Amino acid sequence: CESRVLPAGRGRTLGQDRRGGNQLGWREMADDVEEEEKREALLTDIFAILDQKRRGYISRVELAHILDAMQADSSVKFTVPESLIPTENMKDSRVTISDFRKFLAGLSATDLEDVKWFAESVVKVETELREVWRRAVQRWRERVQCLYNRNLHRYLLTTQPERVSRWLLLRTSMDEVNKDDSSIGLLGLGISQQEVEVLFTDETADDINRCSEKIEPFLTALELRGQLAEACVEGDISQRCPPELDTRITDLTTKMAELAERCRELACL
Repeated sequence: CESRVLPAGRGRTLGQDRRGGNQLGWREMADDVEEEEKREALLTDIFAILDQKRRGYISRVELAHILDAMQADSSVKFTVPESLIPTENMKDSRVTISDFRKFLAGLSATDLEDVKWFAESVVKVETELREVWRRAVQRWRERVQCLYNRNLHRYLLTTQPERVSRWLLLRTSMDEVNKDDSSIGLLGLGISQQEVEVLFTDETADDINRCSEKIEPFLTALELRGQLAEACVEGDISQRCPPELDTRITDLTTKMAELAERCRELACL
């Protein structure tokens, strides 16, 4: 009887192929699951980074601009989804986490890592700029407060931009001009931090600082006037004014006269 000899290894190859194929398939599935879990974690992180106020949504325009700005980096390989390509008339809308997943469905975990790094950088810069802006707002408010508490902020109207001047006017009671009114203006409006932040929402820190600089001469005038009042109280009307006090009062009145020459409002102070 003629014996048949199978090619070397043929008798075991079929079982091995099946087991090897299964192992390879499971490995690929495990890799896919790991990739998807990594993508989901990155998507969640990126959304949280952009949703600083924890509102449950982010700006579509902001997201579009971030992805568009990333294209300037030659190392970035992904294509911006068509729905997120910035256009001249692009309207903003809320992007929920569900929308976010759909928009970035075509990006790999590696792509999303790049997006996360860029988003963190953008938010860091925005946070720093916001802090600078808030300090400028606080500086302006503190300077106005010094005049507002004595109902003297009306003298700032011509020194500030038109919109700021109107804002101050609404907080100025024109009755009893010489009365010290440190409470509120018309309609119960005041100059709280929140109100001032709303006033300067569309202004840069540099714009606000320029407004603050225009207030400095008024504060200087008030300080000189206070020093002059103190100097006059120090004097004794029953005796001749001491030379050093006389010199001090003369210097103060000279400085006040110089300020008054600069503008009519300072002369009123």
